[in-house]
Amino acid sequence: MASTPLDVTNLNKDLMQNYDPRVRGTMDLNKVTAISIETFLTSIVDFEELSGKFSFVAYFIIQWQDDRLRWNTSEYNGVNNTSFFQSDVWHPLITPSQSSDEFKRFGFDWMQVTFVNNGLANWVPGDLYHSTCRPNVRLYPFDTQVCVVVFMLHGYTNKEIHLRTINSEVNLALYSRHGLWDLQNTRTYVEFKFGTIIEYHIEFTLKRESQFYVVGLILPIATMGILNLLVFLLPPESGERVGFSITVLLALAVFLTIASDSLPKTSKPSIPLICVKLYVDMVISSVIMLFTVVGLRMYHKEDRHPVPSCLATFARCCLCMYDKKDTRKRRYEGGEYTEQSISRNKNGSIIQNGNEKLHVCDIPATLEDIITWKDVAKAFDIVFFLLTFIAFALSHTSMIALIYS
Repeated sequence: MASTPLDVTNLNKDLMQNYDPRVRGTMDLNKVTAISIETFLTSIVDFEELSGKFSFVAYFIIQWQDDRLRWNTSEYNGVNNTSFFQSDVWHPLITPSQSSDEFKRFGFDWMQVTFVNNGLANWVPGDLYHSTCRPNVRLYPFDTQVCVVVFMLHGYTNKEIHLRTINSEVNLALYSRHGLWDLQNTRTYVEFKFGTIIEYHIEFTLKRESQFYVVGLILPIATMGILNLLVFLLPPESGERVGFSITVLLALAVFLTIASDSLPKTSKPSIPLICVKLYVDMVISSVIMLFTVVGLRMYHKEDRHPVPSCLATFARCCLCMYDKKDTRKRRYEGGEYTEQSISRNKNGSIIQNGNEKLHVCDIPATLEDIITWKDVAKAFDIVFFLLTFIAFALSHTSMIALIYS
């Protein structure tokens, strides 16, 4: 004969007689109550680096033995399981110990706890949980975060309750992926604080999906660094060098503001490398602007001011190394050059000696006073370009090396 609702009603009435939900569910209070717990993650709602708030939705399967809720199925027409509201039966009181919101215990009063005839309880509380998580954004936006969510069991010590995990990892059968954070790994374990306090820990390892940041932040920064170097390739006569370098400097300042606004205002455990990189790029950009002003000042300096011999030698060497060509005109070997016989060509780098065309590096050292301030400015442009190129290259490679180390 099949069991009826009346059989279940009679069973529940009999089980609740003299039952006190405040007393641990065992006939012998000297006996330890074993509780098993398993976590089912549904979704990661959000992880805010600025506030250090980690939110997720999860369900827990919690099992224990209540000796007072046993029955003989033959006495109740074969009824082998029944349910009670969690407020009507004893259940472990568990709360988040690092909640960023109000402290809420597991479950709600309307949730059911299912019992089988041998007294085994099955409780499946679930909720949206908020916990604190201290972010480490040193490698932003290629960072990996480890968030440990801690739940505390109240009212009992490890001499009364033995809490154990069913699995050492979170069950991801119900999990839906997050758009920004990739769940790399999970771990669950039990810890005892001060020898008696029971804590249940859930560890989440999250890796940021960095594709958006590469396209929207990293590549523009690298592009601006390259554009910044091009200022030394602009003709000094154009009058756009200073404006160009200031524009790039302001663009870097804007990107620094964008990056800073999306990161926590903390120096611990370390400052984000991307911010350090932007600061370095801004310093280099400021130096480029200084170099630009110095170069323009030399370029437009009047020829009535003689070029010092050291600068003339420097300019001659730089222009020779930079502008030396395999197809240049042959040297004049049949006689001596004199200052009167040498004149500058229109392009500024070729010297005319009668019918012979000479490169500036073919000028004898004794006639280096023919080098003008424009030659010096061009030489410094070459040096400034190489120095800033090396600085930007070191800046980029250092950041890449630190990220992948």
